[in-house]
Parts: sequence; structure tokens; C-alpha cells
Amino acid sequence: MRLTRRLAPVAIAAAFAACPHPAVLDARQWTYLGIYAAAVAGLLLRSLAPAAVGLVAVAVAAALRCVDSDPGRALGWAIEGFGDATVWIVFGAMVSVLALRKSGLGRRFALRILVLSGARPRPLGFAIAATELLLAPFMPSNAARNGGIVFPLLAELPAFRSDDGEGPPTESVRRLGAYATWTAFASNAITSATFPSALAANGLGLAIAARIVGPGVTAPAYLVAMAPVSIVLLIATPLLACAMLRPPAEDAVALRAAAAARLARLGRWSRMEIATGCAFAAAVVLWVGSGFVAGPTAPGAVGGALNPATVALLLVAALLAAGVLDFDDIASDRRTWGATVFLATFIALADGLGRLGILRVLAAGAAQRVAGLDPPAAMVLLLALAFWIRYLVASINVQAAVVLPAILAAGAAAPPVPATALALLAVGTLGLGGVLTPFASGAAVIHGEAGGLPRIAFWRRGLQFGALNFAVLVAVGVPWVLWRGV
Repeated sequence: MRLTRRLAPVAIAAAFAACPHPAVLDARQWTYLGIYAAAVAGLLLRSLAPAAVGLVAVAVAAALRCVDSDPGRALGWAIEGFGDATVWIVFGAMVSVLALRKSGLGRRFALRILVLSGARPRPLGFAIAATELLLAPFMPSNAARNGGIVFPLLAELPAFRSDDGEGPPTESVRRLGAYATWTAFASNAITSATFPSALAANGLGLAIAARIVGPGVTAPAYLVAMAPVSIVLLIATPLLACAMLRPPAEDAVALRAAAAARLARLGRWSRMEIATGCAFAAAVVLWVGSGFVAGPTAPGAVGGALNPATVALLLVAALLAAGVLDFDDIASDRRTWGATVFLATFIALADGLGRLGILRVLAAGAAQRVAGLDPPAAMVLLLALAFWIRYLVASINVQAAVVLPAILAAGAAAPPVPATALALLAVGTLGLGGVLTPFASGAAVIHGEAGGLPRIAFWRRGLQFGALNFAVLVAVGVPWVLWRGV
């Protein structure tokens, strides 16, 4: 069985190579698409560790010179994912989780959360969603917001550790922890689509859409268009997660009492906890502050603000300088480096799809099918393409820069589709689609590598909550923007 899982991606790539390429793609594009399909199959089948799947795929593509015929530039493409800012935000977030665990502050935070929420699932879920919503307008990085702040506060719930000397976690606490972390992740995708400033790619997408569609595509118009969609989803998501994961509300009193007793036994903060807390608080201030200075449309920080990735590296430096961690702690942490390599390689693979024009060809070909349809039906099909193509794209900026223009051009070529309404909702798919796969966003990589869910369960749950996001976008968002006549 293990050998079959390892050989299946090879068979997929070989099948692509053996079959004649379609007329819309040349041989090099077809070969690269086969490598990408094999990589996704490797993730689904768990042929190798996720980071190993990505590394093998970029190595093979670089060796075959699929993206660039020059050997030096092919190598440059293969490793350029490590220069993406999101990769180093994820790295900093994973290191912060490690520091919170080693110092003991993470356990203290987790117990405090259980006490304050009364260990009741729904209040805890809505509190997590509200936290994401409050942070979103001021942080243009969903990886920093969720992976750097919210997730580290939840990661030490007993669902993720049982080495505290007090026995393994109970099934009740495990399920409550799984509910809390998944609700945080799913809410992050929603809040990323709520505000223009909640995701750097939103600003990029709005700028591109404004050039194609016209001056009606603005940040205030986007906020109004996405408001009802976000409100419905932020209410529905904690409830759906509660129904699916079934955290035990009947054990809330006992869990709260146990958490309060453990918290009391921890006593005063240690020096390591104080140092970790100060570094963590400073990073939060800098992350939030960069959102104020950078503004809603800047893909990075401007005007004197620090890039969120720079803040993540400063956080790692502070933890090392304070002695909370030594470099051996970081070097030996498999999850930290696994997440870093996984995201970097899949960003490079997604960039290859964009460079070779494969995404543009696929988007344009599918978009041609909308000609002659009624405007609402055409909008739904184009939004479906914008949303579900995320299964192929590990870089949100690539989706904004390559797929979005093709969809808007198709909408313009299929009148009378309202171009402004389509553009505003299509930009919203950049954030909403972040829940679909373990590589759909920086936050997804962190949760996928955390170990709280088997990988196939992550894909299944991502599909379920992605279907919810898309259904609400269509059922609420489309009638809303058509009614407003934008």
C-alpha cells in the first residue's frame, strides 16, 4: 500500500507525458501541468511528507527546464519561493508556537482561555471569530494574524499536547481543542475577505480590477459588497464547526474547574514566560501597527512600517537573544521546517503555472463557456472558477495577478454581466478560498502542519467549509450586489 501511494504520483506525471498535449497548451506547459497534478496527488495520498512532495516537484520541474530553458534561471525559479514574505511569516509563527510551548506560557494561555470561556464550545467559537474580526482591518497578513497571534494562543490546548505530567488529554478536551483551532482557521478565511486591508492580495486585486473594470471598484464598495456575506458566514461557521466536530458542552463545568485548578498550580510567571510574553506582545503591536501605516491597498508595508515578515524574523531574533530558545530548538523542530519548505515549494509551483500561462489558458477556456448565459448564471459560473481554481494555486498574489484578470475579461466579453459587481465578489474569493487546502494560504500551512488533523481530514473539512463559503457568496452576495446595481 505504501509503495502504491508512492508510485501513484509518478504514474500521473508519466501519463501526462505519454498523452498528446491539447491544442491550447504546448508540450512544456503540458509536462509542467502533469508535474503539478502529481504533486497535488502526492499530498492527497500522503506519498511523502508534504515538504518532500514540494521539493521533489520543483526539483524535477527545474531539471526538465519546464519554466525556463536557461539552467541558472530555472534554479532561480525553483528556490524563489523562499524569498516570499509569507514563508517567513509562517516560519516566525511556528517558532512562536515552539517558544510558547517551551516556556510554559502557551499552557497558561490555553488554560486561561478555557476558564474565561467556561469551556463552552459556542461562546468560545464566537469569541475566536470576533478576535479574528477585530484584528483583520489592521493586519494585511492573514498568516501573521492567525498564525502569529490567534493560533499560538490555542495551540497548547490539550488537543495538541499530553506531556504536562498529568496524563493524556481527555476526549472532551481534545474535541474542544480541535473545534477551537478549526474555527479560528475557518474564521480567518472569512475575515480575510471582509476588509480590503485584511489581506494584502485584496489591495492588489482591487487595483487590477479597477484598471480593467473602471472607477467603481473601490475599497468602500468592496466593504459594502462583502459585508452581508461575511456577517452570515461569521455566524454560521462556529455553529457548523460545532455541529460537525461535536465538542462536548455537557462537560463544560468539569473542564472549567479542571483548567482553573491547573492554572492555580502554575503560580507566578517564570522569567522564561515573561520574556516570551514580552516578545510576543511586541510582535503583535508591530504587526497591528504595520497595518495602520501600510494602508488597505499596499501588498507590503510602506511609509516607514515594517513588513510583517520582518516582524516575524524580529520575533525569532528576540526569542533567541532572550534565551527562550536556542538555535538547536529551531533546527530540530520538524514541523517548523516542514511548513517552511512546504509553503516555499508550492508557492514556486503556483508561480510556474502563472509564468507558463497555464492558469490564464485554463481560466480563459472555462470563462468562454459563459457566453450567452443570463447575467446571474454567468456571474455564478465565473465566481465558481475564481473560487475553486484555488485547488491549483498556492499563491494568492498569483491568483490575483493571473486568474482575476482572465475572469474579468470573460465577464466583459459576455454582456450584460455587471462588471463591477463581478469584480468585487471575485476579489472576495481571494480570502474565502483560503480554507480549501493545506497550501491555500499561510494560515492553512500552519494549521496543516500543526498535527491536529490527519491530512485527508484537512482536505475533507476544507471542502466542506469551502462549499459553505461559496454557497453564501452566491446565495447572499450575488443577489445583494445585483440589487444594489453596482
